[in-house]
Amino acid sequence: MNFEEDSFVQVVAPNGDYRYGYIQGVEEAGLHLTICMHEEAESKLAFEDATGRWNGQPDGAQYGLSSQELRVLTLLSQESNTGQIAEQLHLAPGTVRSYLRTLRIKLRADNRTQLVMVAKAMVKSLETEEGEA
Repeated sequence: MNFEEDSFVQVVAPNGDYRYGYIQGVEEAGLHLTICMHEEAESKLAFEDATGRWNGQPDGAQYGLSSQELRVLTLLSQESNTGQIAEQLHLAPGTVRSYLRTLRIKLRADNRTQLVMVAKAMVKSLETEEGEA
């Protein structure tokens, strides 16, 4: 296996739990790795996007988000609460909660805090892609 700095990895514990990180350093012919876990949400997205590219999918395609889900995600990344999102998108709060549940499932977030972290990372990633285009 070939490890490179700035590659994103999924670190799996013996009990099956896992977290994401990126390789910060490689030493001694790849036998010693320094893995940074500080930016887990960004690392999760980058790892899954890289995995998708290996499988022939365009960046972000594996999430299958609708345009309305992307709008909800953008407002969530700004730490808007359910009521604020509902007001801005002219939706009922129950509808927003339904979108949030769907987003948690699609993005594999365990709770709202994780969903906000992933939302921030995704919005940042989308803004970077738009800036490069």
